[in-house]
Amino acid sequence: MNMFVLAGRLTDEPESKSENVVRYCLAVDNPFGKESKVDFLDCVAFGKEAEFVIEDLLKRYNLI
Repeated sequence: MNMFVLAGRLTDEPESKSENVVRYCLAVDNPFGKESKVDFLDCVAFGKEAEFVIEDLLKRYNLI
């Protein structure tokens, strides 16, 4: 299994159509190259990760 960690900002409120699936978008700084730029990554979380997104991220950013 491959694993990586992203540090970024939520671009919008995560959407949850069910308790087991959450979609959200992260803005991540990309420092490579002459000019720094921002990459926008569409993310999907399932199962326990989806519960974490719903409970932690939404509460942390006062979205619920």
